[in-house]
Amino acid sequence: MKCDDPFVNPAPAETVINKLNTNIDAGLALAPGEDQMPFSVLFDDLAEELSYPRIYCGNMRRFTRKKPPTYTEIVKSELRRYDRRGATPQKILYSHQKNLHKLLLSSIQICLRNKIPTDSSLTAQQVQDQQCLCQLFYKNQAYKFMHTIKCSPAHWENEKNRVCAQIRQFGMPTLFLTLSAAISCTNNANTKNADTHG
Repeated sequence: MKCDDPFVNPAPAETVINKLNTNIDAGLALAPGEDQMPFSVLFDDLAEELSYPRIYCGNMRRFTRKKPPTYTEIVKSELRRYDRRGATPQKILYSHQKNLHKLLLSSIQICLRNKIPTDSSLTAQQVQDQQCLCQLFYKNQAYKFMHTIKCSPAHWENEKNRVCAQIRQFGMPTLFLTLSAAISCTNNANTKNADTHG
């Protein structure tokens, strides 16, 4: 490295102090985001364009329709493109995680437990107060849940209610089994079944 270089690059050196250039007044920007609030990837519109330059080639997304598409529609469109640029495993996992985080943020709800002590009745003003909600969480009288996220307890509770309603309306379900003639192993399975059950 020459002494008259305009920019000091600390990348090849092990330390920030460069012994060849001790009389340089210019400082190195080691933390350009210092004293700034962290910005979530969910709210950054340019996060994907900046993270994946091979897919977007440094250009922003442009939408032609008046109503902007949802993030799920954008991801589906990028994955189904003819050139398959957006179908890399890293991009698919990134998009899935970002979509899951968006679903989580939009579906967080607060529920009260069924057995609340009778000595205290809640009003709408108390529920809107943040300190009152913190007290309810602390005493385990309220909980947050995400009913739109699959495999969460609230989602399965909704599914259970739907199945129970179908059973009440239509009666007990019947199991239908269709066997295809194209399956070559069914003959052996049927003869074994006939031998064991007579």
